[in-house]
Order: sequence, then C-alpha cells, then structure tokens
Amino acid sequence: IRDSGSGDIMKLQNLIYYSEKYGGVDVVVGDCGEKWSAETVIFGAVQLIYVLLTLRVGGNFVIKTFAGNVNELFLSVLNLACKSFVDIYYYKSPINFWSHEIYVCGKGFKGISAGDRTNLVNMMKTRKNTLDSISDEVFNDYFTYAKQVIHTSAVYKKFFVFCADNPEYLSLIHISEPTRL
Repeated sequence: IRDSGSGDIMKLQNLIYYSEKYGGVDVVVGDCGEKWSAETVIFGAVQLIYVLLTLRVGGNFVIKTFAGNVNELFLSVLNLACKSFVDIYYYKSPINFWSHEIYVCGKGFKGISAGDRTNLVNMMKTRKNTLDSISDEVFNDYFTYAKQVIHTSAVYKKFFVFCADNPEYLSLIHISEPTRL
C-alpha cells in the first residue's frame, strides 16, 4: 500500500511499493531536486536504498547528491553500493560548475543478500545505520572527490566575486571564439 498519491520515497510504504512494482528494472535515475537540508542529506541515502532494492542484477544507476553529503546513512549505503556494483563512478557536470551537485553512477549490479535487504528496510524505519562500517577506501574515494568539487566551486565563486568587484580587469581578458570543425 502506498501513501495516497504523494510518490515520496522518503516514506517507507512508498519506497517498498515502488521497489516491488518496478523491481527488476535495468536503470534507476534519481535527481535529488531539493534545497540542501537535513532531509536532502538523508534523501541521498534513500535514493541509494531504492536503487539497491529495485535494480535487476546487471542493472545500472545514476543519482544526484551534494559533495558535502557526509551523512553516516548515505556513506553506509554508498559503502554497500560499492560492494554491490562492478563499478561506481562520481561525476560533476560542467554545466553548473559553481554547484556542489555530484552524480554517483553504478554499473553492473551484482545483487544484495536478503540480510542486506532487511537492513536497508530497517534503516528506512529507524533512520539509523544497520550496515557494515564504512571502508576506508570508499570513504577516501568519495571524500577526495567531494573535496575537489567543493574546492573548485569555491575557486569559481571567488573568481566571479573578484570580477564583480574589479570590472576593469575584465577588459584585459581575451576570450577567443571556439574553433569550429
């Protein structure tokens, strides 16, 4: 039974309903299109839980989160995802280069155990971590990438503030037209 029409996967009954209804899909794409908040941080974990409960073996996913998302629930589910996929990638779109949005991409779902399924549902109920400890490798890979994104974003913002405060320097910058092939 799902919540009356909200579609909100943050609600356990909706998450279970949709993962059962669409279970076995080839690809899951999630866009955490919310303002940054405590709920958004948890939503990154919920998107990954949905992925792990819904994909078929061999399936792939792309979800959006924020580089500053170091929430224990998110990192714990990311740790399980790293064990459950052949490859996990992090991607930063160049279109919104000043944003901290990043994409987590998984390729080649290997499946999860019945125990992990139960733990994921329990995490949804309690909002407490019931999974294994976060491995140093997963944490370091994610943290290194997130730190790079946050640093690059800060550099762009400083540059734009400098340009706004010092418009006389803009006339010194020569930007050539892109070469057409």
